Amino acid sequence: MLLVSALLAVQAPAATRQPMPNDEQIFCVFNALDDETLGDMGELVVDNGRDSLPEIGEAAAVAVDECAKRWKWSTELRAIGALTAAARAAIQTYEGSFKERFSHAQLRAIFDEISEQDKQGLTISGYARLEAGDRYHQSQRLDALFKRHGVRPVEILRMTFLVTAVARFQEMREAWARSSKKR
Repeated sequence: MLLVSALLAVQAPAATRQPMPNDEQIFCVFNALDDETLGDMGELVVDNGRDSLPEIGEAAAVAVDECAKRWKWSTELRAIGALTAAARAAIQTYEGSFKERFSHAQLRAIFDEISEQDKQGLTISGYARLEAGDRYHQSQRLDALFKRHGVRPVEILRMTFLVTAVARFQEMREAWARSSKKR
């Protein structure tokens, strides 16, 4: 949850800043779902399975419909709303699993140390463009980074899910900004 708060505080430079919808709108789907559904969606958003995105849409459908009606969302915003909720749920789950071992500042430092290229490769759109070999090399770089920060071998998969969730959450924040510019 702390990581989400920090990410919300990060803003683009004034010259490139886009008007953003308020948090009530951005987190409408997240706030409307129960913990079990959010947990399921959080797992789906980081697993990179071919059916994951449609399953997220199905799990969030009722909440998305309510939010879309309230906020007059386009089809694009409906998808962004569902994926925002899933990414936030994943961050909450995976960051919480590290609270005994790593502070928020330590987790933030790990994410910040990831190269921009690798952060892009962790996003939904970036991952789809990676070849198998690129994914392997990215995985090796992330594993090495995590080990330098004291992440145990048994924790590497969860840490990968956490940084993937953060990258995807940032991707959705950027999507909100782009969509609000179109209005």
